[in-house]
Amino acid sequence: MSFEPTFEASRFDNLMRISSSQAIVEARLKPVNGTAIARVLSVSSFCSVSPSETFLHESRYSGRVNFKVIYACSEGKNHALDYNADFSDKVTSEMITTDTLPLFSASIIDTDIVSVDEREIKLASVVLVNLDAVQRQSIDILTHGGEGVYTHEDKFNFSRLCAETKEEFTISDNTEFVGNVSMLGHESKIILASTRSQTDSCILEGKIVSDIFFEDEEGQISQKTHITNFTHEAGAIGASDNATMLANLVIKESRMSLESDSEKSALIMEFEVSSVIKAFEEQSISHVSDVFSVSHELVAETKTLDLRSLKFRTLIADRVDGQVTLDKNSALADTICAISGQTLNITSTRINANRIDFEGLASCNVVYFSQDTGTKNSVSVELPFSFSANAQVVESNEILVKGHVVGVQTKIRRGNEIDIKADIEIEVDVIEKETRSVITALKLGVERVIPSSAFSIHIARNGETLWEVAKSLGTTPELVLTQNPKLTLPLNGGERVIAYRHLK
Repeated sequence: MSFEPTFEASRFDNLMRISSSQAIVEARLKPVNGTAIARVLSVSSFCSVSPSETFLHESRYSGRVNFKVIYACSEGKNHALDYNADFSDKVTSEMITTDTLPLFSASIIDTDIVSVDEREIKLASVVLVNLDAVQRQSIDILTHGGEGVYTHEDKFNFSRLCAETKEEFTISDNTEFVGNVSMLGHESKIILASTRSQTDSCILEGKIVSDIFFEDEEGQISQKTHITNFTHEAGAIGASDNATMLANLVIKESRMSLESDSEKSALIMEFEVSSVIKAFEEQSISHVSDVFSVSHELVAETKTLDLRSLKFRTLIADRVDGQVTLDKNSALADTICAISGQTLNITSTRINANRIDFEGLASCNVVYFSQDTGTKNSVSVELPFSFSANAQVVESNEILVKGHVVGVQTKIRRGNEIDIKADIEIEVDVIEKETRSVITALKLGVERVIPSSAFSIHIARNGETLWEVAKSLGTTPELVLTQNPKLTLPLNGGERVIAYRHLK
């Protein structure tokens, strides 16, 4: 017997979430023009992270939180502060290896005022950092058993990273205001709606939602929300037309300049966007899943593969609502001026029968004007939510999510109660999971004792396959069917299956 099994070197690139952790980032903001802080009207923050170094069981990252504050000074005038706080940290996990390709993302969970006086505002943001990664695994898989070895073959699909790229690009837009206004600040978020692959490139489609805060000549604060739709083609050498794309987009810097005359004001907007893109294509492999030999025992080593493949991206939209009651010591609300610090924190997800269940918290600051006191005031709002949305998912799938508040509507009731409705959108990347067992080593064992009887009989068990019957009888599935022409598949159990040794 010439025993020469054949193995094929195979590489599997599995996309998975490895870890989630939290970081606390603090900042001190001081007025630069010598004004005294009388009342903080709006506090918000935005963040971004990127990988730095990866070691065994450890991946490091660096990040930045952009803090934005609008406040009223002792003279009742409006002012804005903007500050960037850099931070760095690491994620530790037994799953991290030197072959791990990290993809970090971050979102703001909460931003609080730690302390405030007329000279300084101290803020703290809780940042949720997610480590998603491509886990690269290379193993040798049995594809041919060799002479005298009967094999049962199988086939499965898997995902392989075919392209990855980092790119920065600029998105420009403009909008107009009626009348002569001055800008206090802005908050912008980018939402990726869809990705589409082409040969050596990726098409990104989405929008940037900008909340722009300004004041008129009388010092009243107002807000305008502007949507900038975009389509961008990013280079991705190695990508094919049928690749599936994973992309993470972050606004690295946003610039807005206001050009005004007596009748109107034009706002020129420019966004510097940083993108990280990974392209996956589906491949298949035929392998030997089971073996036996009539003449010898075979010793096989097996390994279980946990395969994860990125399938598709979808964008889910919904609306959550609630109510906030002003504190009894707060001034009553007569006019809503602006909504700032709009964030969405998704606390849990669950897949259930072609649906995804979401739970979380939508947050914002409501800036309002009170006629009784003649002052601008603010109140923080938190709207817990729980809803279910249709999606082409099964319970074995995993999902990666990123949520946004894209718009808020308010209505004042009795001065101390405000009804709030928040429009939300959630980016969802769906990962398909599958477990496969493969043979990674095969050795020739002791010689079998060949039965001397003219035939052997096997009593089939319920659910037993034709291959299992043939393996038990020491023959091939083809001979089992030839020698038992009345055998009906699938087997029900109890059938007498005969293997003839000397059939004439």
